[in-house]
Amino acid sequence: MRAPPTTGPAPPPPSTTTSIARPPSPTARPCPRCPSGTAIAIASPRGTSSNSTVPGCPPGFSQKMVHQLRPTNIVRTMPSIAIRPATESDTAGSRGAFPDLLPDRWREGGNRRSFVAVRQANSSAAAGGVDDGTEVLGHCRGIDNASHPDSRTLVFEVAPELHGTEAERELLRVQIASSTLPLRSKLEPKNLALRALLARFDSVLVQLMPPWRYSVDAELRTWAESVLASTVGDAQVVPASQLPPATLHTLEVDHYITQHESWSPAASRPVLLDQLADDHDPSSASTWDHTHSRAVISHDGDVLAAALVWGAIGAPGDPATGDEAPEISHLSQPYASPEAWTNKLRAIAGVVASVPLGTELCIDSHLSMRDEFACIGSIPGVDREAGEWTAIVATPVPGGPPPIPLDLTIIPDAAVWAREFSTSES
Repeated sequence: MRAPPTTGPAPPPPSTTTSIARPPSPTARPCPRCPSGTAIAIASPRGTSSNSTVPGCPPGFSQKMVHQLRPTNIVRTMPSIAIRPATESDTAGSRGAFPDLLPDRWREGGNRRSFVAVRQANSSAAAGGVDDGTEVLGHCRGIDNASHPDSRTLVFEVAPELHGTEAERELLRVQIASSTLPLRSKLEPKNLALRALLARFDSVLVQLMPPWRYSVDAELRTWAESVLASTVGDAQVVPASQLPPATLHTLEVDHYITQHESWSPAASRPVLLDQLADDHDPSSASTWDHTHSRAVISHDGDVLAAALVWGAIGAPGDPATGDEAPEISHLSQPYASPEAWTNKLRAIAGVVASVPLGTELCIDSHLSMRDEFACIGSIPGVDREAGEWTAIVATPVPGGPPPIPLDLTIIPDAAVWAREFSTSES
């Protein structure tokens, strides 16, 4: 799925500085009825229960306490590893191992926290949150997403020696404690260590995307020619580049808002128009392929649907195009109707007919969007068992909006591994 930029306005910085006691379990959550800035009850691990003596706390919350919901300076130490805010020296010294590592508070705002796990050489320096010249073994931070303001994108990388350790868990705990929004991650089956870690923290499965990568062969080309030959009123398929850029810009924004409203609510229309503006500027490097993208227009010239190609299309085997297959995003107005699905398929068929045989294409699809999933699934020539499904999971944070879970009953056997995360059936 092509995602808008993950940047956004800075939230106000916290007003206090304190340390935080270690939560009693990796599945700890604050009591929803207790105010921030005071002692709060911590939920027992899922599957257990205990009686709380804190007035007003719901049943099932333990008596263990922490002292601050939004700590601004978190330092935790273990026998040989310290978790602390990242420094400029950490960034400079770890470019080879962790190129995405940024110093703490790389931008203004209370959410801009970056933490590292370091092998302790000087425990007093580590406890003070300053550079101690030690080896960085991992880091994590969250990136605001202006296009989806109720979540953040999690960056989490550790050396293999930390997988499954308490240090790895502590690194994620401090990010959860300092974030006001759920932390989202994209996962594949091969991400074993991160899957295990996020499942331990009751991360919620919010979406699955199939590995529907198509190779344009004779069968798929025949399908495209048949679809294009069919008559659907007076609509016709034309190169998308014939339309004014503003037309496709507004079409994508309106389609994106509707496509995500049931599982990942998008930002307001003005915000998305600004976020996606460069993608529809013909002079921008991020714009769609103006040679192969197609649109369906009515007799009066109104745009009904479009299939935009993102990424380079070259001759099969051309090293300039790399291993990543171009992705097709399909748009329509309205988003869902029998005519809309037909017109989306016609636009996709136009792309297939325009590219060389042997070209590989990825077609955007989401499991929870059942009509969309069925529409794209009707296109022939793909091995649905090939490749791996991609999961989007959200790790809840204290006081943040709850993630919207995917329905467990629709998860296919090919993606059975994704059932390890919390869902609506958990």
